[in-house]
Amino acid sequence: MRDFVAMLQRDYAGKHIAIVAHEAPQLALDVILDGKTWPEAIATNWREVGSWQPGWVYDTEVIEGQMNSASQDACLAANDGEKACTASLAQLRTALAASWTAQTASPLVAWSPSNPSSGQCAVSALVLQDYCGGEICRCVVAGTPHYFNRIDDQVVDSTAGQFGGPAIDYSASTMRSRQRILRHADTRQRYELLKERVEQFWLSWMWWLKQLGASIMAIWARIACATRLYGLVIRIVSSSLARHRPELAG
Repeated sequence: MRDFVAMLQRDYAGKHIAIVAHEAPQLALDVILDGKTWPEAIATNWREVGSWQPGWVYDTEVIEGQMNSASQDACLAANDGEKACTASLAQLRTALAASWTAQTASPLVAWSPSNPSSGQCAVSALVLQDYCGGEICRCVVAGTPHYFNRIDDQVVDSTAGQFGGPAIDYSASTMRSRQRILRHADTRQRYELLKERVEQFWLSWMWWLKQLGASIMAIWARIACATRLYGLVIRIVSSSLARHRPELAG
C-alpha cells in the first residue's frame, strides 16, 4: 500500500482518484495518510462503529514516516504553543477575508467572490498559525478535506462559512504538521501569496491607523490651543471686570 500511495503521489498529484477496496486497504490508508496507529484505525473502523458513508476522502500529501510521525507532530504542537498571538483573532479574520483571491484558493474548487473562503482553508490555517501558534487540524466536511486551527484548546475556523451552514464535526479531526501541508508546491505558493497579502493589509491598515492617529492628535492640539486661548480671554475679561467693578458700584 505504501508503494501504491507513492505512485498516486507521484503520478496523480492534485487529481481526484476513486479507489474501490476492501477493509484492509482502507485501514492501511487510515494509517499511512491519516496518521492513525493500527489500533486507532481498527477501533474507529466504520464497520465496527456503524458509521458508513458513501465514500471517504484521503490526501496523498505525504507517506507516513517522512513528515507524519506522531512524535514530530507533538513536538511541533508544543513549539507552536509557545507562540503568543500577535494580533486579535477578529483582526486576523478581517485581514484574511480581505486577502482571499482566486489565486490563493485551491485549484480543486470553483472560487468566486460570492464565496471568498472557498478553497482557502489550508493556507488560511497556516497564516493564522504564523500569528497565533496552536495546532492545525484536518477534518472532513461533506466529503471534502477541511483544515482549521485549534488555539488554546479552542477551535478557530476562519473558513467555515464556505460550507454554507452545515454543522462541522471538529471532534473527528486529526492534527497536521506544517511540513505535511506545505509539501505540495501549489499549496506553498498559495500560502506565500496569502501571507504576503495579509502582511500588505496590515501595513496599509497600520498606515491608515497612523494617519488617523496623526489627524486626531492635530485636532486635539487645536482644541487644546483653542481651550487655552478661551481660558486666556476669560481671565482677561474677568480681570477687566474686577478692575472696573468699584467704579460701576459708585
